[in-house]
Amino acid sequence: MDWFALSSKFYIELDDEGVSEAAQTLLVRALAYMADNETSGYLAKTALKKFGLRSVSRRVDELIRNGIMTESSDGLGYDFPAWFKWNEPLERQVRKRKADRERVRKKREKVENVARHSREKSAMSHGHSNNYIKERTSVEEASPVSNAGEVEEQRPTGPAINVEGWKLVRDIIPASHPQATKSMLAQEAGGLILGGTPSDDIRAALELWLTKPNLGPRTLPSLVSEVIRTRDRPHPTFTRPTGTASTADQRFAQAQALKDSNGSAWPGSPLELT
Repeated sequence: MDWFALSSKFYIELDDEGVSEAAQTLLVRALAYMADNETSGYLAKTALKKFGLRSVSRRVDELIRNGIMTESSDGLGYDFPAWFKWNEPLERQVRKRKADRERVRKKREKVENVARHSREKSAMSHGHSNNYIKERTSVEEASPVSNAGEVEEQRPTGPAINVEGWKLVRDIIPASHPQATKSMLAQEAGGLILGGTPSDDIRAALELWLTKPNLGPRTLPSLVSEVIRTRDRPHPTFTRPTGTASTADQRFAQAQALKDSNGSAWPGSPLELT
C-alpha cells in the first residue's frame, strides 16, 4: 500500500514516555516499510538494514522496552501490537487487493489450462489421425491383390496413391526409371482406375508410354485415349482393284468366249432349240 495510519499525536505520547527521536524515526520508517510491503504489522530483522539508520539495535531495544514492538515467535522478526488498531482500513484494502490478485491469477490459470488442454487435444487428435491412416494403409496392403510389401517399398511420401495404380506401374515400368517419374505415373494410373478406366487400357497406355521418350508421365490419360481410338478404329473395306473381274465374272467371260468360238450354245442350253 502507498499509505498507512498513525495517531496524529504519536510523537507527543512517545515524547511523554521518553522514547527518543532516533527510536521514533525507526518506528516511522518501520511502519512505512510494512505498509509498502503489506506484511500486516510484521517486520523481518533483515529489513532493518534497508532503513539507512545508524545504531539500529539500540533503537530497536528502546522500542521493545516501551512495548511498541515485540520480537516475533519465530525469532526472525518483530510484531507491532498497535498496527491493527490504526491500520484496520488498510488491512481491509490489502485483503481485497490480495483477493483480486488471486482471482486474476486463477482466471489466468484457467485460461492457460483451457488453451493447454486444447493444444493437447489437437495433438492427440492429430496423432490418432496418423494412426488411422497407418492402420488403413496396413489393411489395404494386407489385401491379396495389393502385393503390399513391394508396393510399400516404392510408395513415396506425399499424396496417397491408389494401390492398383502402383501395381500397374511396378509391373510395366522398369525399375531403372526415376522414382519421381514412377510416382507420377502411379498417380495418373490410380486416378484413371478410380474414374472407371479398365486396367487393360491403362496397362497398354503404360507400354505405349515406354515407346515415346519425349512424353512426360502426366500424358498417361492421353495415351489411354490413343489406345482406345486405335482399338475402336473400324477396319477398312476391301475394294477390288479396277479392271480385275471376280471369279464368277471370269467364268462367265470364259463361257462366252467358248460359245463365240464354237458358234453354238452350251449343250442343253435354250439356244440349241432355236
